[in-house]
Amino acid sequence: MKPVKRKTQRQTVTGRKHAGSLAMPVLVNPAEADSLDMRYARVSLPLATGAFHKVPAVTLRDSGGRVVPSQAELLTRWPDGSPRVLHVTFPASGGVYEATVGVPADPIEPVSPVRTVRMKDGRIRVTSGRLTAILGGPGLVESIGLGASGFIGPRGIEFRVTDARNRVFQATAADRVAVSLDVEGPLRTIVVLRGKCAGESGTFMDFRWRFEFLAGVEGFSLAGTFFNLERGKDFQDIRSIELEIKLTGTTAPRHTVYQQSYGLYTTLGRMVTTPEPLRVAVDDSKASPYVRNYPALGDVHDYPFYLNPPSDKVDAWGMVSDGQRVMQVEMDDFHLLRPKSLDLDGDMARFGIWPEWAGILSLQQGRSRQVTVRVGLSDRGVPVERREAVAAISQLRDLQRAQLPQSAYAAASFFDQSRVLPYRPDVNPRFEQWLAGMSSGLYTMATFFDLGDTPDSGYQTTYIPVGNRIRRIRGEDGGRRYFKAGMHNPATKHNGLDDFEVVWVNNEYDAIYALGTEFLRTGDCSLFQKLHWWSRHAIDVDFLHYSDHRWLNRATPAHSERHTSTGAYPSHFWTQGLAQYYLLTGDPDALEVIVALADKTIENLDDPEIGKLCSGLNREMGWGILTMVCAYEASGIKRFDAYARNLLDREIACGLPDDIPVFSFGHTSILLGARQYLQVHQGDPAVAPVRQWVIDFVDLAVRSSRQPPRAAPMDASKRKEPGYSYGAELKKKGAFHSSQPRSGIFTTTSIALDPIAFAYELTGKRAYIKAGMRSVEYLMDSASFRNPVPEGKPYAMVYRTFINFLKAASDLGYLKPFGYQH
Repeated sequence: MKPVKRKTQRQTVTGRKHAGSLAMPVLVNPAEADSLDMRYARVSLPLATGAFHKVPAVTLRDSGGRVVPSQAELLTRWPDGSPRVLHVTFPASGGVYEATVGVPADPIEPVSPVRTVRMKDGRIRVTSGRLTAILGGPGLVESIGLGASGFIGPRGIEFRVTDARNRVFQATAADRVAVSLDVEGPLRTIVVLRGKCAGESGTFMDFRWRFEFLAGVEGFSLAGTFFNLERGKDFQDIRSIELEIKLTGTTAPRHTVYQQSYGLYTTLGRMVTTPEPLRVAVDDSKASPYVRNYPALGDVHDYPFYLNPPSDKVDAWGMVSDGQRVMQVEMDDFHLLRPKSLDLDGDMARFGIWPEWAGILSLQQGRSRQVTVRVGLSDRGVPVERREAVAAISQLRDLQRAQLPQSAYAAASFFDQSRVLPYRPDVNPRFEQWLAGMSSGLYTMATFFDLGDTPDSGYQTTYIPVGNRIRRIRGEDGGRRYFKAGMHNPATKHNGLDDFEVVWVNNEYDAIYALGTEFLRTGDCSLFQKLHWWSRHAIDVDFLHYSDHRWLNRATPAHSERHTSTGAYPSHFWTQGLAQYYLLTGDPDALEVIVALADKTIENLDDPEIGKLCSGLNREMGWGILTMVCAYEASGIKRFDAYARNLLDREIACGLPDDIPVFSFGHTSILLGARQYLQVHQGDPAVAPVRQWVIDFVDLAVRSSRQPPRAAPMDASKRKEPGYSYGAELKKKGAFHSSQPRSGIFTTTSIALDPIAFAYELTGKRAYIKAGMRSVEYLMDSASFRNPVPEGKPYAMVYRTFINFLKAASDLGYLKPFGYQH
């Protein structure tokens, strides 16, 4: 199938001719949708640099060798112009397929292909089989139906915001709505509507509706996003945010849910259909959806206490019907984005994105959040069995279920996949148990603005003494406080800290990248779910889409309470994980945030005052370099690549210090950026100075780790102080103590072993890996190995420190002494 090109990929191809074809197995995980005629999967195919001169054809074959329809989108290119990643959609059920890249096959026309027509008035008409949708124009949605049966009529989908003063603003009242095609193809098409809600009191709250249609699927997905872009006020008080979908022309509406437990002698559930309104909710009282108006279920059983009455738990989906016509709705992660509600009332399914009963929401300027609703349409009546209803939603939801073997990513140099420890539990059982425990143990909070982030216990204790960085949420008198005498004066465990707001990690040190790397390394799909949650949180919550304050505008503030209540600066812009996520999923929002953070980094570092503070060997420059490289990788925008090289040249010109007391994330962040730059430009002779500088830097760090502090020249003008150090040994511990040789241990959160492993990769010298093995022994003795902290920051730092080093150590046989002996 000829690939579909996104508008962002209009780049000149300058690479060499393709070197032939490439075949790779595609593993499709089973889903409930496999019982239906039309079911899909999506996967990204990574290509090595220079493998193809132009965008190649992609052919998918099932296990019987039959060609299946496919639609490919080019996501990005290598520096030489050759294609790097193709994102492919194809009809599939659970099993093994084969993707062949570079050899065209006779095109296979999909069943009921998606067709689009832009009408004269700007509206877009979408058809696929019996489904027809007309989107845009007054009221946003003109109609969506199957054949002659209309399901959703004019203004049949509404997004409504009510503020604290009870002023109502609606999307269908928007004055101007932009309509565009984000993706267009025979298997998958996305139509986007953008505008600003309006009401009698004016306008308030921007919205974006992203409709996705799949060939032959009678329904659609709606990813709805709201943006608080209002000027002049840091926070807006919101009473409720609602999304309504109306089954048009209904005279006798009925409502259906699935009651999970029914009857005294069985745990089986039942389908419940009733004309009564049903009010489904998730709140702090239960961990799953339940019906608030329980009597409406018509359950007459008198449940004894041991069956935990009332039996009000239901699945997260619901139906509105009137005889044969059925509209089924479900919101992704409904019970995890609490508080939430789903009211089936009359002819309408109404989602409480922020229900009124949850209380006033104080929404920060620049904050957004996306929710995705799946809408299935049927004219065959309410299904009798639950599995039919579940399959209908799975058909729309379970698309990102295809995987490649890890070797396919390694062969294409997809980020770090060629240098991570191979997943071999039989060879390295202790390390694999540890890595699996860290990743599976990483938790997140099941709340609307917190899903995809973790509180940080370290910041929780150190922010309280500062006073102005964390607010009380219960009372002003928290009792006596106990603070340690030491760095940051952290609060001790003797304090009750639950009267303070939680401090959030905000993806510090890029847990997104660690999750994505581990997902690709192991193939563990539960990690892909976390990758999605963390990535969407970084896009929607951590990133401020607008701010009146210059340095917060289109930036990501650092770790803070309420996620974004502090400053924003380059050392806390994390883009490597988002770049990996974008190239795995094609999510355009990730690309937008990556580019915005790269632009913000340039704005910071080019500012006359801030630029002075960020100069030298420090993490502002280090993570800034990595941001530039990742933005270039994801977008292909060459000015980011040029700026990355400019920053590297500035760092090289600084010269190295005489001594590195502590080789930690201040220095290692610079080397992470340099490593990514060298990987992207592998084979280019112009990068030789960067390569040598990395080796010299690591050599200095290794020497410094086991020797006494090097005596500085008496002449201050000739003295080279470390540009970034957490050591300050001479000042804190005194000259005698600091005259002793250092331990040679790089701490578990230093990220130091990553550049050491890279120096080995560049030179082949085993001495680098030997120099790091003492740190591996230290790891085995540490709490980081025995009981990893299940929070985002320590997870990211520890994972990044070891995952590449362990491969080099394993290749050299240095991990054998750490294995089980039986």
